Amino acid sequence: MTKRSDANPQPAKARWGNRFGVKHGGSYSDEYRCWKAMRFRCNPKRTESFPDYAGRGIRVCDRWQDFNFFLEDLGPRPSREYSLDRIDVNGHYEPGNVRWATSSTQSRNRRTTRLITWKGESLCIDDWALRLGVKRSALWRRFEKGLSPDDILGKPIASRSPRHSSSK
Repeated sequence: MTKRSDANPQPAKARWGNRFGVKHGGSYSDEYRCWKAMRFRCNPKRTESFPDYAGRGIRVCDRWQDFNFFLEDLGPRPSREYSLDRIDVNGHYEPGNVRWATSSTQSRNRRTTRLITWKGESLCIDDWALRLGVKRSALWRRFEKGLSPDDILGKPIASRSPRHSSSK
């Protein structure tokens, strides 16, 4: 992420003009709606989101109270498949801790994500399943039993035999 003084001295409003609705408050752009939703989640007066955001101390940095600076720091949303993601789920909405990410990336970056370290590498269960070519549900069953990483990941997963045998 570049700061305004580094790459381009013009603020976002001047560079992007009306494409993001900056001139008129940005109310029709995807970026503006994401910015509004981010600020809404961190509003301590919003009881639904309070426990997950403001109640945990998550806040929007002072700079990003202004949509133009938010857009300048984060840049345009790559596509509608992307939304805001905090890299450190316990950190604030601030430059360096927020990115545009797909739902797949975000699903691996949650407070509830459990990492398994095996042979010096830490991955979530979904990523281990992809790496090993097995069903994630099989790894989850082993994980929930409290097995060691070697037992979860290092032992072969037995395939089920067909219910109806075709041998006659």
